[in-house]
This record gives sequence, C-alpha cells and structure tokens, in this order.
Amino acid sequence: MKKVFESLPVVQTERLILRPVEEGDYTAIFEYARDPDVAKYTTWEAHKNIEDSKAHVRFILKRYKENKPSNWVVILKDGNRLIGTCGFVSEFRSNNRAEVGFAISKDCWNMGYVTEALKKALEFGFKTIGYNRIEAICDVENTASAKVMEKCGMKFEGVLRQYIVKHGQFRDVKSYAVLREEFRARD
Repeated sequence: MKKVFESLPVVQTERLILRPVEEGDYTAIFEYARDPDVAKYTTWEAHKNIEDSKAHVRFILKRYKENKPSNWVVILKDGNRLIGTCGFVSEFRSNNRAEVGFAISKDCWNMGYVTEALKKALEFGFKTIGYNRIEAICDVENTASAKVMEKCGMKFEGVLRQYIVKHGQFRDVKSYAVLREEFRARD
C-alpha cells in the first residue's frame, strides 16, 4: 500500500475543498464538535472545551505522521469555512478494505455536503489507494447518515448488535459497504 496518509493531498468537489487537518484548525473544529446534536451519533463525545479540539487535531496530525488512515477537513469553497471532517478512520491492509466516517456542522445538514465529500473520499479510496471494499457504520437511529451512505452507493449489510458504547450504553449500528467494482459501475 502507498504511503498516502502521511502526505494526504488536497482534493476538491464542485462546492468543497477537502484538505489535511492543520494545527490551527482546532477553533473551527470546536465550533461544530461542541454541539451535542453533532456528536449524538458519533463515536466521540461533544467537545467540552477548546482543549478537546486541540487534542483531536494533535491526534489526526499524529496519524498523518504514522501514515495511518485519517480525515480531511471539509471546507466550503464559498466563504472558505471549515464545516466538518470526512475521510478514513481505519484500514485492514491484509484484506484491502477501509472504514470511512464523517461529521459536519449542524447548520450545514441537509445541503448535500456530506454526500459530496463522502463520494470524493470513496473515489480517492478506490482510485488512488486501491481499496477493494470501503465500509461505514452508523447508529441504528441515525437515518440521515444511513441516507448519505445509500446515496453514495453503499449497501446496507445488516445490524451489528451492541457494537459500540455511547454514554455508557451499548448501541446497535447499521453496517454499510461498497465494493470497488460497484463504485466503478456508478462512474
């Protein structure tokens, strides 16, 4: 596999710029990551203070240095505003597959930004990295994320029971995936 994450490129869509996280991004990340509604279905808790966001940025920067799967920040071309993250959260090189995830500012929900960003991440994963399978999960109650994954060509594969712990409680998640051959067929 290529050492793509240590020099993650900037990629663009019609309305978005996806670029590597930078040290100074913590303030913009805090703006959306502190919102309990944004964090409700994520694997992380809402950021309580700016230090939580700084730690998050340091974590991603460390992953870049270690060439581990990582997110881009999502920036609106119109206004140059950082509105979220999207990208890779894990990979299983021996099986040529990866997992993607995303989070976006609440005031940007239902505008198609996540779908646009996720499609670009999937394209990058298949065409640049060469994955065979890309998967994602969402809480069973998170219908918005499920719709995004379906719009991007990901297929529902089932429910993983008590797969994650959120607020001290086990949560079921829906599992989605798309194969390289399926993604190519949509091109």
